[in-house]
Amino acid sequence: MIACVVMDAFAAGVERHIQPALNRQPVILMDYAPKRAKVIACSGEAAALGVQPGITLSRARGLCTNGKFIAADPARYERALDRLLEILWMFSNRVEVDAAAFPQSAVCYVDLGNLNAVDLERLASEMHKALHLRASIGVAGGKLPARLAAFKGGARIVPHGDERAFIAPFPVDCLGFDKESRRRLELLGIKTIGQYADLPSSAILGQFGKAGRTLHALANGWDRRPVTPRKMPPVESALRTFDDPLTSRLRLDIVVQKIADELEARLADRVSALHEMALTLTFEDLSAHTERLHLLEPVASAKSIARVIGQLLDRIPWQGGVMRIEVQLAHLVSAVPRQLELFTHKPARQQLIDVTGVLIERYGKAGFYEAEIGEVEALVLEKRGTLRKWGVS
Repeated sequence: MIACVVMDAFAAGVERHIQPALNRQPVILMDYAPKRAKVIACSGEAAALGVQPGITLSRARGLCTNGKFIAADPARYERALDRLLEILWMFSNRVEVDAAAFPQSAVCYVDLGNLNAVDLERLASEMHKALHLRASIGVAGGKLPARLAAFKGGARIVPHGDERAFIAPFPVDCLGFDKESRRRLELLGIKTIGQYADLPSSAILGQFGKAGRTLHALANGWDRRPVTPRKMPPVESALRTFDDPLTSRLRLDIVVQKIADELEARLADRVSALHEMALTLTFEDLSAHTERLHLLEPVASAKSIARVIGQLLDRIPWQGGVMRIEVQLAHLVSAVPRQLELFTHKPARQQLIDVTGVLIERYGKAGFYEAEIGEVEALVLEKRGTLRKWGVS
C-alpha cells in the first residue's frame, strides 16, 4: 500500500509562515531571471484567478492585479521540504518526492508495505496528526488512486481491489495526457477516467500510442509503479534557541540531555550510529564557536551522545550567555551489533570487574546479558541455552 501526502500551495505557505501579514493575500513567488521573469509558485487565491507556475510576470500581473509578488527563495523551500521528510521518515524510510509538483505543492509517496485495514487506518491517522492536519493523505494500492484519494482532503483509504471504481468518476485529465491526446479525447467525448477505462484495448494503441496504453492500465486500477525512495540525509542535527541567554552550565546540561535523547531516537529510526560530531554555540554577543570530534568507535545511545557533547562543551570558552546550541552528527554508519573479544584466556574476577566498568562507562548499564547453559543435548536450540539480563551494580 502507498500513501500520498499532499500539501497544496507549499512554497506560498512557507512564506506566509515567515510573514503572517501575507495571510489572505494572493501570494505569487517569482524567479526574476535576467531574460524572462516567471512564476515559480503561488497561493490558492492566486491560482483561483488563473495564475500558475511557468507563466510570465506580465501575464501574472494581468490576472492578479492585487497580488503580492515576492522573489522566490528555493533554498528556503528545500529546507521546509526536508522538515516534512523528517516527519514522513518516522513512518517509512521509503519516501518519494514528486519533483514536478514542487515547490508549488509538496507531493510525497510513502511505501507502507503490506498492512491490514486496521493498521492502515491507524497509521494514516497518526501521519495526519504528525503533520498537524495541514496535509491531505490518500492511501491505496497504487500511486494514482492514492493521489486522487488525497484530493478528497483529510486522510482517506481506498480498500484494496476498489481502485478502479474509486478513480472512475475523476476527470480524464488526471491521467496526464499530452495536448494532442486531450484533443482526441474531447472529440471522442471522453470526460472521465472510467469512460477511458471502458475503451477497448485494441483501439487504445491506434489512437493514443504506447503512452495511452500505459495510461489505460492506470485507468483500470493497475498501477504497479514502485516508490523511488529519496536518500536520507548523511547527517542528523538538533537545534535549540533561547529567548533568555543560558548562563549556567547546569541548565545547559539539561538541554544537552534532551538533545541527546532526540538524536538517539533519530539514529534508532535509521539504524545508524555516528562517527563524527560538531557542536556550535552562539553567544549573546552573536559570536559563534564550533568544535568537532571524530570518534574511533561509533556511538548511538543518548548517554554516549551527551558525553561527547559535554567533551566538546569543555573545549569552548564561554563568552557570556548562550543564545543558541546546534549539534550535528556526521559520518553516519550502520549500527550493526558486533561481538567483541574481551579475553584470550579465562579472566580473573578483578580483571572482569575492571573491563565491565569500562564498558558500563562507554555503553551504559543496559546492554549486558549472561549466558546460562541448559539442556546441551536438546533438539530445540532454545533449550540448549538462554540469555538473561545481567544486573550490573
